[in-house]
Amino acid sequence: MPTSSIDTFFACTVILAAALIATVFLASTLQLQIDDSQDINKQSYLNALAEHVINSPGAPSNWGTTNASLSDFGLALSGSQSFSELDVDKINRLYNSSLYSPEFVASINLHNTALGLKISQLLDVDIRQSGTSTVNNLTTFTLDISTNLNSKPTSAALHAYTKATGFLSNITANTSTNGSCSVSIEIPETFVNSSRLIVFARASIDSRMTSFAVYDFNSSTQEFVSNDVFLTVGGPINGTLTWVSNESSFTVEKVDVFSFGYARNVSVANGTSYCLLPSLVDLSPQIIILSGHVNGSDFQTWISNPRVPFEVGSDFNQSEQNVFTYLTTIKENLYKVEVTLGDLPH
Repeated sequence: MPTSSIDTFFACTVILAAALIATVFLASTLQLQIDDSQDINKQSYLNALAEHVINSPGAPSNWGTTNASLSDFGLALSGSQSFSELDVDKINRLYNSSLYSPEFVASINLHNTALGLKISQLLDVDIRQSGTSTVNNLTTFTLDISTNLNSKPTSAALHAYTKATGFLSNITANTSTNGSCSVSIEIPETFVNSSRLIVFARASIDSRMTSFAVYDFNSSTQEFVSNDVFLTVGGPINGTLTWVSNESSFTVEKVDVFSFGYARNVSVANGTSYCLLPSLVDLSPQIIILSGHVNGSDFQTWISNPRVPFEVGSDFNQSEQNVFTYLTTIKENLYKVEVTLGDLPH
């Protein structure tokens, strides 16, 4: 073969190889761009769904105060002038009815995309008992209280109430810049086993960051939910608290409502299973304590209003999780909300 033909052959081979390489590179680049575009579109779509949950009142817009079926799922307070303000009645209805993912899916038109919802306090409050002594039928408890924001110690103002059937006291204190303090609580010995400590903590940096913690003196543990098996208490709806018991001898005689700045007693009509709650002007969650008798013994149980913290929805079994986190207000107090959406179906 002539030298010129050989040169031409190799030149064509090089050009063809370069063209193939360029084609493969272009195809790979286009595929990456397509994949990136799909990921961006998916995230935009899921983000829009999460935004809808937080910023739409849903339909009907007052579904939190009615038993109406949902045609559209949204947690926002209808007519609110504030961004990301949630409706306390909708939060409480969710907690009361324990809506699960199928109803979420149907109401928000997720097309079989799993949904989860988690609402929590911003300020974490921890209570630990460090000492106790009894003198002349008066028991003194020493408790260490710590306050943290995003797992970092922060200073806060404290207002603590000690509540038992027939006994109530309160103290105020402050956690230091390292987020801790020690308080002494005095309780008549006859009331110790039925006493609970309710601690409200308000962050120094923002009064809307107000949280609570409940401590049971009988078990020497901090409680995150009330564990009474004979009583079901719904979260207040439209200012009305209701309860149901499977015990025929059960009677609620008294309801007390606590917030950071207020404590109020609520009368309960004999033989009824509900009461109207006072409207407290306070940037604070509330702890509601019900007292009465069951099977001849005193009882005391509590719930929070709003029913936070709580978590509901899918377990995301074998599903990718896409978590969207929001800072929201409920009755002008700040909370963290996590909306978790499963991966889109193929």
